[in-house]
Amino acid sequence: MNISQIHAFFSVVTSKTYTEAAERLRVSPSVLNKSINSLERELGVTLFRKGRNNLLLTEAGQWLYPHMQYILSQYNSMERLATNLRVTQQSVSIDIGCMFFSDYYNLVELVSDIERTSPALKINLSEYRSSELNDLLRNYSLTGAFIYREFLQNSYPHVLNIKKELVVALMNREMAKRFPAPLPLSALAECTFLFMRGDYQLHHHFQRACISAGFVPRESPMDLRVATIVELLEASNMVTLIVQSFAEKEAASHENLAIVPVTGIDPLTLCLVSARDFPPNGYITLESYLQAGFSPFGRLIDDIR
Repeated sequence: MNISQIHAFFSVVTSKTYTEAAERLRVSPSVLNKSINSLERELGVTLFRKGRNNLLLTEAGQWLYPHMQYILSQYNSMERLATNLRVTQQSVSIDIGCMFFSDYYNLVELVSDIERTSPALKINLSEYRSSELNDLLRNYSLTGAFIYREFLQNSYPHVLNIKKELVVALMNREMAKRFPAPLPLSALAECTFLFMRGDYQLHHHFQRACISAGFVPRESPMDLRVATIVELLEASNMVTLIVQSFAEKEAASHENLAIVPVTGIDPLTLCLVSARDFPPNGYITLESYLQAGFSPFGRLIDDIR
């Protein structure tokens, strides 16, 4: 099977006659007919049947139609990525922001993978608060940003949903033994929270979630660095809420930390955003790489709906 046969298939589906389909593809009807016959022999099924004045899909053709669509969409995605990779052989640099407490490690891996594939492309990845990211995007000071969609303060022409981030509770292992898993958020009503206040919007998102669960969170007044917060969580009976990817990285390097899944709080949607109507080719390469499913994030959530 080749891409020409796929194009021939869709041309016949749309035109419903070999003559019109051949004209659309700028080939002779006999060449088109041979292409369809070859595809049918390879698949071992008949794809079209004759109607009164046109060609119609057989039952087998109808079953195979969505699979043909998927193959064509993947081919087109690969073709776009290849085009952008060719363009970025010319040296180009783009500035991309990301949120504190997001999936930073996978973002760094993503940037490294793309720069290995496109040595002429340099991606400068920097961390910011979500409010800062919104300001920088509005002022066109960043080419793009990785940010949770729930924290976008404006509409942007380019928004690519990447993945859903679950919110979990992070606490010491002894404390985690007292709670079921998954844990209803309301079960933490009597706990003292040690929120990571580095991002105002994220902090308030977790506060509002607790209030929606029926309680006002009792918070430690301390405003501390992440490393200090993690040390306190290990040594005390305090708890924090954070996205799962961030929690996993911290728990991996701290033996006394436990991650407890939480219900009653909606996941956050990590997305790639640009405020520019026509972002540079380097950004398009980054976007295409994500769409192709080559990144550490795999298939995008837009493709799974």
